Amino acid sequence: MSQWLANIFEQQASRRSGDDEGTEQLVPALTIEHRGLRYVSDFSYLSEVIENALIVPYPEKHSAHIGIINMRGAIVPVLCLAALFGQDEKCCLGERDREGRPLKYPRMVVFCSPAGSFAVGASHVKKCLVPREKMQQCGEIEIEGKVYRILNENFFLRMEEMVA
Repeated sequence: MSQWLANIFEQQASRRSGDDEGTEQLVPALTIEHRGLRYVSDFSYLSEVIENALIVPYPEKHSAHIGIINMRGAIVPVLCLAALFGQDEKCCLGERDREGRPLKYPRMVVFCSPAGSFAVGASHVKKCLVPREKMQQCGEIEIEGKVYRILNENFFLRMEEMVA
């Protein structure tokens, strides 16, 4: 586990709330921002965050597939969250840099779902604590004045067709 993740877990444990009856239990979460879109996921599905991963294009199985990355010898599909949620105009499918090479994201967030691992690109990734009850709901949540789409257990269970 990276030192960054270890620090987040340590900080979360020291700030844990909800041990007393009547208080809201907070869980560690990760906010993901890219192209003006915002998502939040609890840490239970997070595998790691990779800096500057190179995406290699491959024939698409689904419109949300961008390509693949090599993660220490494992081939991990890269998905576009905007396309998954029907916001294709914000998606970056097929984008290349000025020299025509496959696009590099500043960060690649790798998730491990029941169906397997997959990655999503992100401009900004940030840790936070959110109420457990809200993370289990579908829809959106406000964090620090910004609205985030929740990537909850139902989202990760639906990923089977995308990563298989």
